[in-house]
Amino acid sequence: MKKIIICGPPHSGKSVFLANVMAKLPCDQYILIYGCPDGEGHWSNIANQSVAKVIRQKGHFDATFMSFVTRSIRNAEQRLVLVDVGGIRSPQNETIFRECEGYVILSSSPEEISAWREFGDGLGLKCLAELDSRLSEEESVVYPDQGDGILRGLVVGLERGTFVCSAVIDALVERFKGIITANSQMTQAEEQADISGLALADEIGIEDRTDPFLGYRPWHLDLALKAVKRLVAKPLVRIWNVRSFWTAAAICILLKRSVVELFDVSNGYIAIPDLKPKKAGSPIGLDWKTIERDDFTIVKFKIQGDIFNISSLHTAYPPAVNKGKGVIISGHGPIVLSATIARAYGKAGHPFVSMFAAAESGREQVSLNGKKWDEVYPDRGPCVKISGPEVGNLIPVPAEDLKF
Repeated sequence: MKKIIICGPPHSGKSVFLANVMAKLPCDQYILIYGCPDGEGHWSNIANQSVAKVIRQKGHFDATFMSFVTRSIRNAEQRLVLVDVGGIRSPQNETIFRECEGYVILSSSPEEISAWREFGDGLGLKCLAELDSRLSEEESVVYPDQGDGILRGLVVGLERGTFVCSAVIDALVERFKGIITANSQMTQAEEQADISGLALADEIGIEDRTDPFLGYRPWHLDLALKAVKRLVAKPLVRIWNVRSFWTAAAICILLKRSVVELFDVSNGYIAIPDLKPKKAGSPIGLDWKTIERDDFTIVKFKIQGDIFNISSLHTAYPPAVNKGKGVIISGHGPIVLSATIARAYGKAGHPFVSMFAAAESGREQVSLNGKKWDEVYPDRGPCVKISGPEVGNLIPVPAEDLKF
């Protein structure tokens, strides 16, 4: 068993529940795939919620999305694959279930637990847990074992933006760790990597690995770039499992003379093309908007139809903007797309390149003397400098300017 569905009715707290589970898992050993285009992401429970509300973009449950999700699940090489699905027992969810082996139910309605159980069992999957969810001041509790191997319990307090203490979550995490151990053999993609996200985190001394990004924070970026600088003369560099998109993009700019391949969960290693910013930007699969400010230009991108076709990556020319100013990039997309856009501006000679990092908007910052970003900049988004002077510094930008 390796691929596990997290299911249940709407408004049961699945996204917050998953954020709490992931905080306790070894973050290089699993991947979370979103089987519902609701605009949530790893970042949404960490980010300042007012900023998240401004930038969240819901997608469409269409054939393109379904093809992307099923391909991602099928090709995922991590030792544990978690899949977050929508709250309706639909034909689309039936298709997603058939790609997996087990499932966990989280429900605010007791009646829905039995309905989801019937749905999952009927598709041949094994139920790992049946969990009640309540927004109450009760304590989380593990229910008595019924002898069927299913974890049952009550989880409380799953409010957006929170992390909870829960014996139920701890018990489920231990089961997931057992799955990780059972699938511990190194994959071919890991063996081929020149840069491993985990090994690099070890090398630069990242100690807190409790977020979904292997613990990479803005102040680690300078150290990370210095650590990989030894590879600047290598013709081909493969990067595996660097969860922080802005760290991966910064490395792609630094290694501008190399062919850099990033691992993509759906497609394996993908070469990041060398593109030059061009006119208003390529219209193939992407929409663009630019806002010019005194010190920088904001470049925003949005994927047409929500899912970017990787075969169009070599045509993803970003718009040409004032070369005398830095560039701030904002948009949701696969890491390979973000890296392609960033590398294009980095190689074009702009004074700096920065990327909007939504998750940092709700986190404590070394540069703010340990204060949370939203305590100092409640209506501004943090944008990480990934090239140029003062790499790793954060630029505050009005959240409305970062929304497409």
